[in-house]
Amino acid sequence: MNDNAALTPPAAPRKSRRWLLLLPVIAAGAGGFVLWQRATDTADAKVAALEAEVSQLTQARATAQNALVDAQTALSTHRQAATSTDERFTALEAKLTALAAAQAAQAALPKVDGNVFAQLALNDATALIGLAEQRLQLARDIAGASAALNLARARLSTPDSALGVAIARDLAQLGAFHDADLAGMASALGELARASRGWPVAAVPTTPAAPTADAQPAAGETIGWRSVLEAIWHDLRSLVEIRKLGSSTDPLLDPLHASIARERVRLSLEAARLAVLARDMTTRDEALQAAQTAITEGFDPTAPEVQDATRRLASLMGLDLKPDLPSLGAPDAATAARAEAAL
Repeated sequence: MNDNAALTPPAAPRKSRRWLLLLPVIAAGAGGFVLWQRATDTADAKVAALEAEVSQLTQARATAQNALVDAQTALSTHRQAATSTDERFTALEAKLTALAAAQAAQAALPKVDGNVFAQLALNDATALIGLAEQRLQLARDIAGASAALNLARARLSTPDSALGVAIARDLAQLGAFHDADLAGMASALGELARASRGWPVAAVPTTPAAPTADAQPAAGETIGWRSVLEAIWHDLRSLVEIRKLGSSTDPLLDPLHASIARERVRLSLEAARLAVLARDMTTRDEALQAAQTAITEGFDPTAPEVQDATRRLASLMGLDLKPDLPSLGAPDAATAARAEAAL
């Protein structure tokens, strides 16, 4: 028994051995955890790198798709441009073919003498010269005649010919001609007609009425009570004087006289204006004379506006409404040129 007791170790050393046995296990677990943590971190880093690479690849794919769409659009545009170019080339070839056919047809035509074109130009110039003469003689249209002569000169192949010189001479005569200013005269007469509404009316003196003869009792007639009443009535009537009311300068007192005077002037001036537009000098002078008479009889001759109107009417009366038109020499020259060309 003593030997067994001596061989049994104490309890404390046994517990220390157990802890010593657990230390390697703990160390191995800690090392495994560290290794697992490192592996996990490495895997996470790889996953993040893969995700970034996938994102880049996705963006690259989107960019490639956009580039592909742009390339397809550009290709379609180029194809359309190529188609349009082909169509233009086809149309150009057709035009070239038609031009070649027209040139061939023109070459096949017989040659025309150049004098034919000169004759046609001379005919056109002659027609334009005739039109200029009509505009001048029938309508006194200086501008229209000048325009026709300018066109005729432009149609001539040789402007320095005898016909061209005659046309230039006629153009110079038309440029120096001054016709009567019908519009200005008519405007002046219309202005006077409108201004006559404010002219002062002339005064007309009143004329006393002739006294009426009353019946007087005959000499030797017996005067009775009736004769006494008649004598009294005669005396009473002699106290009253009846006069005819004459015209007054105030239109409010005698509006009829003022209205008639202004209407006479207005109608005379309107008749003169129409005569001026019609180039009727006889009617114009008669209407102006009537207007002056109406102004003298109906308005105050001392008023400045009335005196000014009288002077203006007198100045308009002597103006010529039909000045002599210049004589054109181009028609005779055109006839001579056509006769010479016909030889």
